[in-house]
Amino acid sequence: MKRSIDPLAEWAYKIEHSTAWLMATAALILGFLGWLRGIGAIHGTVSSDVSGGDGAFWDGMVLLVPAISAALIAWAWHNAGHHRVRGMEGAGSADGDAFILEHGLAWLLTIATVALCIVDLVIGLDVFKSGARQGIGLIWGIPGLVTAGLANAMHNVRHHQVLTEEDYIVQMAMEQVAAKTNGSRTPVGSASESVR
Repeated sequence: MKRSIDPLAEWAYKIEHSTAWLMATAALILGFLGWLRGIGAIHGTVSSDVSGGDGAFWDGMVLLVPAISAALIAWAWHNAGHHRVRGMEGAGSADGDAFILEHGLAWLLTIATVALCIVDLVIGLDVFKSGARQGIGLIWGIPGLVTAGLANAMHNVRHHQVLTEEDYIVQMAMEQVAAKTNGSRTPVGSASESVR
């Protein structure tokens, strides 16, 4: 008996998994560059707008904060297993609605995180050469850590799926035993029909 996956759920899984890899790559690049700049191994802003601050250190922080946010988003979207298990059949409408709402909020929080981190980098690294403003950049980047953490919380929607993998296996075994005793091969309304 082959267990099939809903094509829409498979598509969503692929999008989320690809997003996770993209964010993980961004985290590695930003983290490495932030570390190099923080220790002064690569050139950046000579001075700092942060009181008593070293320009290299604060440039590094401007890169490291979005790196942490990207790592948190990668973690959130790599946790996409809820698209591989179909378990909303036994859930009430409140669970189904919460699943959709929380999943949508996770995407909105991810978009907000990316936007906040871009502003952090543009302002903090003085991309437009208007005067380095690492402190102002970080004021935008640090809320990105908050939205990334919340995206993780909202994306953990698996608890709204009632049918777990173990439940599915037990249900399949019970249906097979029932089918053998009744003389039929696949009972009507079986897990193989309800789980896509």
